[in-house]
Amino acid sequence: MCGTRLEIAHRVYYSEGHHIKPLGKPYDGPDTEANILIVCPNCHVLCDNRAIRLPDSLHTKGRIGKEFIDFHNELHNKKNRQ
Repeated sequence: MCGTRLEIAHRVYYSEGHHIKPLGKPYDGPDTEANILIVCPNCHVLCDNRAIRLPDSLHTKGRIGKEFIDFHNELHNKKNRQ
């Protein structure tokens, strides 16, 4: 998302998988490719806390499901209206 590439050794990089719609209660998101976004650790924390909106264009660039992007952004909007 942000373009950060963490090199932890020569030509070895680190990233994290973020479930856009969280697994388990209360959301019961699926553990599928369409619901997983690969991000740097900073973006992972921002996504977990819904501190950033996900670009709507993510679903056109890969296999990310639009319904999961919409889900995340709806919760982001609710959090920021409080």
